Amino acid sequence: MSVFNIFSLFGGIALFLYGMQMMSEGIERVAGSKMRSILQRLTKNRFIATLVGIGVTAVIQSSSAVTSTVVSFVNAGLLELPQTVGIIFGAEIGTSITGQLMAFDIDAVAPLIIAIGVICYMFIKRDLVKKWAYVVIGFGILFEGLGMMKDSMSALSESEAVKQIIQNTDSPFLLVVLGIVITAVIQSNSAVTGILITMASSGLIPLESCLFIIIGSNIGACTPAIITSLNGNRDSKRTALIHLSFNTIGTILLFILLVFFGDNITDIILFISPGATQAAVMSRAVAMANTVFRIFNVVVMFPFAGLLVKLTYILLPKKDHSGELEDYTKLKYVGEKAPVSPSVAFIETGREIERIGGLVSEGISVSMELLGNWNEKKARRVFEIEEYVDELTWQLQECMVKVTQMDIPITDERKISGYFHVIIDLERLSDHAENLAEFSRTMDDDDIYFSDEATAELKELCGLVLTNVNESIRIFINEDFDSLVDFSRREQLIDTLSKKDENNHVTRMTKGVCSPKSGLFSDMISNLERMGDHANNIAFALAPFNLEDEIENMIINDQ
Repeated sequence: MSVFNIFSLFGGIALFLYGMQMMSEGIERVAGSKMRSILQRLTKNRFIATLVGIGVTAVIQSSSAVTSTVVSFVNAGLLELPQTVGIIFGAEIGTSITGQLMAFDIDAVAPLIIAIGVICYMFIKRDLVKKWAYVVIGFGILFEGLGMMKDSMSALSESEAVKQIIQNTDSPFLLVVLGIVITAVIQSNSAVTGILITMASSGLIPLESCLFIIIGSNIGACTPAIITSLNGNRDSKRTALIHLSFNTIGTILLFILLVFFGDNITDIILFISPGATQAAVMSRAVAMANTVFRIFNVVVMFPFAGLLVKLTYILLPKKDHSGELEDYTKLKYVGEKAPVSPSVAFIETGREIERIGGLVSEGISVSMELLGNWNEKKARRVFEIEEYVDELTWQLQECMVKVTQMDIPITDERKISGYFHVIIDLERLSDHAENLAEFSRTMDDDDIYFSDEATAELKELCGLVLTNVNESIRIFINEDFDSLVDFSRREQLIDTLSKKDENNHVTRMTKGVCSPKSGLFSDMISNLERMGDHANNIAFALAPFNLEDEIENMIINDQ
């Protein structure tokens, strides 16, 4: 054994981890939004949810990514806690497919796989092809690292010092703890399985020891989900706890079986792991043990899934929030106090925008009530909301900058500009609500009055604007582009009435019907018209290109 062998081992592990990360990130960028849709739609039935968890994890090649995503979904309110159990069960089985692939000698063609990926990435211009090429490169690098690990392990297996260390670590309990610690540090169960495959195929570690490390790695694999949940809400913590409880109970059961029936289990694993050479048999035995143990855990725990959920409520009881006021000085779904993952980043940002939109709508509604009916308490609420919205939109823009630096799914990349513009438009709407409140204060202070006709016109315009503001937020959140025709008709009516009302007011001013100081009416009309424009920007923020022009032409032709 030489220093070069040790360097080669660590280099192989580094390449293996980097390749796995590339694959996971690449597939999430290509299919993250589809994964999001699948998880939301097909998780009502626990059996179906388990199959979905298997399929998604097999594609993503990372149970950590799937469980962390599920935790983020729960935090954002997109999944209920019972829906997560099936996905977590499935993810445990799906991640073992990576180990099955590693049991074959794919590392022999790893350089060719990398070459194909690099050629596609460099010479094909289509963005989607580049993303898949990135995945292929990661796949090749993963197996290139595995090959380096195998070569270095072969040399290490000849070292008497290494053999002595491994032989002295034969305590089942210590092996389980070793599996927990290594997996918690590396944060990849697949990586630990890959290391065990290379060690076992090189004769460096017996299969019996591998089995105990494998069951320990199941607990260590919970680390990413636990970390993701730390700053999330209570249900996201419960989701991570379901994952941890499931693997801990499964590990205890398997530990007992291995202690009492270890030889029988080893014989069964070897029997279902054929190979042409001893090295091939050992590689496939480790991969097969990883798969069999995970299937065993799911089969045993599946009938008790409901009890797992109840257990989390016992361990993390519901807090009493009665009488507590929501903190509008801090973001709720994204930022430092909540987990953010690439596949749900825009959903969580959308929830935050919806929350801010609710505040903006309240501020506008209250400011409109003040027109001609000054109330100091209501006015303070409008000014308070304006301060909240300023702070929240600033924080959300900061978070959006971080989101743009993440490997977000391709379909979400197109939304970036729209989200930024909506945040700005919401802040502008809040500014106009504050302006209306200030105008009302001026009317009260300077004894300015409007005629009944002017008041009626103002109320009609206010109603249309408030309707479109609320509709714009709903259309944006739900991407309900079918509602844009009716929305645009109201927007055109707002523009038409704004001009008509202003002309009418000038006529009333010349006749002395309204107060001589009531030129303030024009300022109000102008602010309401601008509010309609900002609502229009929000409604069309994510709409297909040229849709606004098409709808406008259609409305003109109908007229």
